[in-house]
Amino acid sequence: MYIDRKVSGQITVFLSLLLPVLLGMIGSFLEAARLRGTEAMLQMYTSSALESVFAGYSRELMELYGLMFAIGSEEELNRKFLEYLDYERDPGKEFPAAGDSFFSVDIKKDDYLKELRMSEQGGTQLVDSALAFLKYNNPGAFAVSLLEQLETLGLGMDSASEAEGWKKEFEGTDWSKTEEVETGYSNQEVQDSLLESGLGQLERFAGKGIWNLVKPDGAVLSGRNIPEDGLPSADYRTALPEGAEGLDLLKNPVRTLLFDEYVLLRANCCTDQVQEDGLQYEIEYILAGKKDEEENLYAILNRIAGFRSGLNLMYLMQDEGKKAQAGGAAALALGWTGNPALISAAKYLILAGWSYAEALSDVHILLQGGRVPLLKSADTWNFALENLVSLGSEDLGEDKTLEGLKYQDYLRILLALADGQDKCYRMMDVIQLRMQQTDSTFRAADCTGAAGCTVRGTAGRRGQSEVTAEDYFSYARR
Repeated sequence: MYIDRKVSGQITVFLSLLLPVLLGMIGSFLEAARLRGTEAMLQMYTSSALESVFAGYSRELMELYGLMFAIGSEEELNRKFLEYLDYERDPGKEFPAAGDSFFSVDIKKDDYLKELRMSEQGGTQLVDSALAFLKYNNPGAFAVSLLEQLETLGLGMDSASEAEGWKKEFEGTDWSKTEEVETGYSNQEVQDSLLESGLGQLERFAGKGIWNLVKPDGAVLSGRNIPEDGLPSADYRTALPEGAEGLDLLKNPVRTLLFDEYVLLRANCCTDQVQEDGLQYEIEYILAGKKDEEENLYAILNRIAGFRSGLNLMYLMQDEGKKAQAGGAAALALGWTGNPALISAAKYLILAGWSYAEALSDVHILLQGGRVPLLKSADTWNFALENLVSLGSEDLGEDKTLEGLKYQDYLRILLALADGQDKCYRMMDVIQLRMQQTDSTFRAADCTGAAGCTVRGTAGRRGQSEVTAEDYFSYARR
């Protein structure tokens, strides 16, 4: 028996209409997930490729100076980055193709890396890397050493009371007064008498002549010249970026102090000549910047002598016995003039000359590896006034104390007073010149310490969706 049944089809029609919507939603979700996943994968590829480039830092630079820099031109580093990026995208294929995986991406070829090199932005990359080296290279011992140095350099005196004492000393002489009366003697005669008192001997040791007097036994000057071409300080120097932390002592004394310690740790000076080749007076070059090594040494020895001379004069102004000796020498030299004001002036000239002669003795001791206290006393005074007439190396005396500052400590003081940018770029010169002893192609301007990159690509088989990844790497932040 046949029964004709009429079945309603609205549910079928409804589901038929709903299915494309559901499939569209699912497809949209899958596409969004694919895009987000592709971006995440591209970010991973980019970060890994960037770190792979910087993993190839110079081992020799690391061993010699504790600095981490990738070496290479802009084109070389970009080529390496793209090679690593392609490998990270598909390590199983020599020539990876787009569209063969759910997260496939086609990378646009371009120069992605924006590098920050050692010689750029005022040398901040060098300073950051040097400070990172100090941070991780036995920081506890370094901190203790630094505190000891600061305590040593902090030796001082009551400046106000000392200044008042000196004022009283000089009040008795009118330095601006000009005698217009007939004296019976000429200025040349007075000058000759002062020179005969021993002050004339000091003229022979000014400038270059200081080395012949203060040099240690058997010491020989290096006689080397510093090449002028291709040095960072001459050809690649740039200004600090606006708002960047600088090296200027007045702007950032902490960074300056730490960078000075790095220079003292990694550069040599005339008392620790450890290289058979290359520069022998690296710190002296960093301070003076001359193209002749001997000129650098002369300049620094004269600076130390001038610094010590001022401190020695401070002591002489307090020692009544030594002032009396200077007064006697002045009377002996110019007593025939019968002019008290002239004799008083000569007394202080002799004290200044005596303090400089003692400073030469100090430099002589420092170059022999000895120590000289920042402030002198009767026990640590070396030079006798009577030796001023026949000043020679045998009159300079020997180290009388195991306390005080070494030659490197006086270099530390000069570094603290030097221009930060000069120190930074001349340290680059030193690094480049030493590295070129084994690699003649090395240039500080080719050393990259940080880089940022933006990688763009298209996702999917048809390449209709654009994805982007950004990253930044810096050795100093590691």
